[in-house]
Amino acid sequence: MKKIDLILNILIKLILLAIFVLFSFYKLKINILVITMTLLVFSFINSFIIKNKKISIDVEIFIFQAASVFYLERRANFKWREVPERIFDNYGYVKVLFILVFILTFIYLCIRNENKLLKKYVYSIFFILVIIENIFEIGIIYTISLLFSIPSTVLSYTRIDIAVMGIVIFLFIKKEKKFFLIYNFVILCLFVRYMTANLVWGIL
Repeated sequence: MKKIDLILNILIKLILLAIFVLFSFYKLKINILVITMTLLVFSFINSFIIKNKKISIDVEIFIFQAASVFYLERRANFKWREVPERIFDNYGYVKVLFILVFILTFIYLCIRNENKLLKKYVYSIFFILVIIENIFEIGIIYTISLLFSIPSTVLSYTRIDIAVMGIVIFLFIKKEKKFFLIYNFVILCLFVRYMTANLVWGIL
């Protein structure tokens, strides 16, 4: 990536981050579907990059961010304190989004992608959400998710999960420099976590 392209990308990413931070602060409500949708929209827009004076979407960057959204906005974010059940209104739609995004992701990774690190990351997120977090609330694996509920909640409360994602991005950067451009995604996730942890927003 040329220096001018890098500078333009960084400026655009910072502007995009500022817009979504302001939107999140003034308009976003604490509802798991609304938060997930907002971060997915950000992930999609944030996946467009400028290269050789052309704007195009980088599917790998979008896949990484989209998978991360579902993990970071899991129900464990709210388990360590009492919250109104309305936060989980329309949670079924989150499951539908999860299925759609991961089906399309798996198809892409099987057909077109050769990034083994990205495959491992996506498959790990899928395993964690389906088995450990029990996103579909399957009775037969309830005991497994119950055993991991406390560690998962601790990771959410301490923001260690977001810090780990930042480290993972660094590993991706060592393979492909373009992943440097999504650290604004990490910052937005930290901001959203802070807001939800302190129940700053209103409840839908």
